[in-house]
Amino acid sequence: DTVVSVTVTNAAGCSDTASLTVLVPYIVNGGDISDPGVTICPGGTQPEISSASLAVAAGASAAATMTYQWQYKVGAAAWQDIAGQTSSVLSAGTFNVVQTTSFRRLALAVFNGVSCDATPSSTVTITVEEDRNLNIATSDADNTICSSDAITFTGQNFQAGDTFRWLLNSVPIGGATNSVYNAPAGSIPNGAEIVFEATTPGGSCVYTASVTINVASDPIASIGTNASGDVICSGESISITASPTGLSYSFSIGGVPANPALVAGNVLTTTGITTDTVVSVTVTNAAGCSDTASLTVLVPYIVNPGNITDPAATIC
Repeated sequence: DTVVSVTVTNAAGCSDTASLTVLVPYIVNGGDISDPGVTICPGGTQPEISSASLAVAAGASAAATMTYQWQYKVGAAAWQDIAGQTSSVLSAGTFNVVQTTSFRRLALAVFNGVSCDATPSSTVTITVEEDRNLNIATSDADNTICSSDAITFTGQNFQAGDTFRWLLNSVPIGGATNSVYNAPAGSIPNGAEIVFEATTPGGSCVYTASVTINVASDPIASIGTNASGDVICSGESISITASPTGLSYSFSIGGVPANPALVAGNVLTTTGITTDTVVSVTVTNAAGCSDTASLTVLVPYIVNPGNITDPAATIC
């Protein structure tokens, strides 16, 4: 604060003096803030930044008061005021922290509506954990499998040091704690949701990705013939029928695919079997799931017909 005076003198040499005091509010001590020392997850709440010590103002004939202004910045950007935040504490959830952000508190001396001597506190930084944006790749392109199929799930976009869990319909899968989960055939029910969960070091943030698996039932193939006991003579006609009906069929005779001309729907008719022969059929449904059944067509044959002895006799 400073007294300014002026002496005014007229032409007659007469004078008078007037004075005033210029008031200068100022900060004696800007105080400081406390570092919460936390890392938050993406979308998490900004923690409270409390006051470690309050500022002290002086000047203006000891009438100066003080106020605060909270500021933030990201990286090397300029400091910006946080509108309306003028108390000694930045309450939790006041600021939407979407990336790692620094904060500080300005202390200002105020008198008669004039704010002076903006004095910054130390800086605290709220670190935002990098979002993982997890993904799941599977060994099946359309995520539709047959009930007899195994399937492999591979978690992606995690970071070194993360720990993992796999969940089936919200229930943790025992022993599935790697980034890859090999699900054996029959372990995934139809419409199941598989979740890949990654937890950051220290357990502060948990990220998830999910995929839905459709499971189609396998047909149950069976095969039969029109020959009693599946026995024919060499070269005889035999009809071999596959079940269930209404599906797709692939026959083989002795391990060789059957001539399509011999197949009508689910029936194979052939005269080409001349020895004991395994006949198989693979039955495939609309979902692409299949099952195979086999039988052996038995063909008895003469190795040696033997002979007879002529008695060389004449009888009456």
